[in-house]
Formats: sequence, C-alpha cells, structure tokens
Amino acid sequence: MPSADRVGIIILVVVSTAAFCWIVSPFVSPVLWAVVATALFAPLDRLLLRWMPGRRNLAAALTVLAVVFALILPSLGLAAALVGEAASLLANGQHPLLEIGPAVARFHAALPNWLRDLFVMGGIANAQDLQASVAATVSGALSNLVAHAAGIGQSAFGLAISLGVMIYLTFFFIRDGAAILAVVRARLPLPRSVGDRLFGELRIVLRATLRGTLIVAVAQGAVGGAIFWALGIEAPLLWALAMAFMSLLPPFGAGVVWVPVAAFLLLSGAIWQGATLIFCGLFIIGLVDNVLRPILVGHDARIPNYLVFLSTLGGLSLLGLDGIIVGPMIVAVLLVSWATAQPQTDRLIINSD
Repeated sequence: MPSADRVGIIILVVVSTAAFCWIVSPFVSPVLWAVVATALFAPLDRLLLRWMPGRRNLAAALTVLAVVFALILPSLGLAAALVGEAASLLANGQHPLLEIGPAVARFHAALPNWLRDLFVMGGIANAQDLQASVAATVSGALSNLVAHAAGIGQSAFGLAISLGVMIYLTFFFIRDGAAILAVVRARLPLPRSVGDRLFGELRIVLRATLRGTLIVAVAQGAVGGAIFWALGIEAPLLWALAMAFMSLLPPFGAGVVWVPVAAFLLLSGAIWQGATLIFCGLFIIGLVDNVLRPILVGHDARIPNYLVFLSTLGGLSLLGLDGIIVGPMIVAVLLVSWATAQPQTDRLIINSD
C-alpha cells in the first residue's frame, strides 16, 4: 500500500475513533459499570451455560436479571435510605450526632499543651471552637450528600436512561464479551506479546479492584454498620458508607471512622459501647480485610499500595465513583508500558508491595 494511502487510512481511523468517543461520552459511566457488572457476574453466566449448553441468549438474560436484583435494586434502595438518614439529621440541628459539647470539652481538657497550641494556631482556641468546627464539618458533609442526592432526583429521567444503557450493554458484554475482546486485541497496533500482557494485567487489576477492593470495602462497611446499629449509634448507614469509603484507600481503612467514634463514646461516658466498638473494630471489622482479600484475590499480582492510593484518590477526585475503577486501570497500563520499554525491570514494579 502506498505510504500516502496508509497515512490517509490512519487519519481516518483516528478521526472516526475520536468522533465515536465524543458521541458516546455522555454514557461513559454506564459503559464502565456494565463492564464491572460483566466481570462480577461472568462466573454465573459460565455456570448457566454449563447447565444449558448452547443457549447463550437465555443464560445472558438470566445473568442480567441477577445483576438487576442483586446489584442495581439494592444499590438504589441503599441510596434512598442514606439520603433519608442524612435529611433526618439535617432537619433537626439538635440531633445527638451534633450534640458533642461535653465530650469535646473533656477531649480538649485532656490535650497536652503543645497540641492545644497547634489547635490555637489553627483558629481553635477553646472547646467551644472545636465543637463548632466538628459540628460544621458533620453538617457540611450531610448537606453535600443531600444536595447531591437532590440533583440526582431532579434528573431521574437521566438516571433511568443511564441504568437502561448499562443493563442493555451488560447483556451484550456477557454474551459476546470474549469475542469483543478478541477483536480489540487483534486490532491493537501492538506486538501480540505486548497486547497479551496488557490484557492479562488489566484483567488481574480489574479482578483485584472489584474483588479485593470494592467487595472488601462493602463487606467492611456492612459489618461496621451492623455493629453500629447493634450498639444503638445513630445513623448506622451513614457510618457504614463512611467506613466503606475509607476502606477503598489503602493507607487508611475503616479504622479512621470507628476509632474516633469509639473515643467519642468513651469520652461521653458510654463506656461499654466504646469498649465493645473497640473490640469489634479490632477483631471483626479489621479482620474482614485479612480474611476476605486472600480468598477473593488469591496470589494475583498487585499494584503497589502507594500507587493504588494515588490512583484511587485521584480517580475519585476527577471522575467520582468511576475513578475507583479507572484509576488503577490507568496505572496498570502505565506499568505494562514501562516494563515493555525497559524489559530488565519486567514485573519488578507490578509485584512490589
């Protein structure tokens, strides 16, 4: 083929691909979560195909129904309950979550002088200032949650369209996912060995992110929320959400949430609740990660924790919830490309902790 013709074809491919990406950009999030649902429920589809060989459409349809009833409907119900809790807290400014004066006073009085001086430098001169700062932080977080939920409610039609697109694409991704991947891999302008490795690493990272991050975070949040509910702590769903979110960030974890709450309970005189929460946090919530992650992920290669932290936090900041998936995937592509360009460092970075 003449070089001029080849250049023209390359330009046509680039322009048409860019135009396609632009035209489907409003549905990037549904496409991403369709991929996530496909990855999570692909084992169920394979099991159904073993029971009903050759009936791919029926197996895919049943798998999509499982996605709807096991993933989408519970998520919508949980979101509605969370918004209800947050709205209830904001509707009553004297809610116990915000009545923290006595506990804050005891906490402030117990601080060493050097730490009090740091608080003063930050504009908190006494216990009242600290109480106002904590209450404002809690109220601000609740207000943001309710405002975001209100925005979703006002665009209910858009949400319905996005869910419809996700469900529709999930059916085809489940049914034809292997064929689609084979076509994409064959068309990539990369050596076959590099393409195979790239897809292999992406598969590992996606599995580790979904199973070892999202599922573990949801499990820790659910267990923590159940413990908060059993102890009679207000708004257990909000606390569960906070613990699940912090579990997504490797340096922190659910302890960033339950440890201050346990300290607050002890300072406010609820000794047995605080002691029970500490015990459950250490031996139940804290062990969920250690028990579930090896079972769900096994010994797959993992991105170093510091890169997981940076990519997840950066993804959340730029893309919202989608960034939990996109961030680590971008890092996986980066590491594969660097390892390919520098073969002697092959898998050195990817396997490190």
